[in-house]
Amino acid sequence: MKILTRKNGESYIIKLCGELDASTAEPVEKVLDEIVLTEPAQIQIDCKELKYISSRGLGVFISRFQEIKDKQIDFYLFNMSEPILYVFRVLGLEELMDLRAENTVKT
Repeated sequence: MKILTRKNGESYIIKLCGELDASTAEPVEKVLDEIVLTEPAQIQIDCKELKYISSRGLGVFISRFQEIKDKQIDFYLFNMSEPILYVFRVLGLEELMDLRAENTVKT
């Protein structure tokens, strides 16, 4: 798993490359937690190069979702492939989280 972060004004973009599973979740959690602590206006998760996500990988986002919402941080995942988006939809996460096929916000 490769994790690339970029700050753009009051927004952070986290680009995930590879597979997000039990063996790679901890570094992603650490990056996300550090960014949430800064209370940015927005966190964008770029999933264009995300090849696979396990239940443990989903847990990275699910477990932090309420804190992000409570801090009123605009949070969304974008550039999701159909298989990755399907996993989120099957679990009903599209009802909770903002999921986008592509990035519709200029960065």
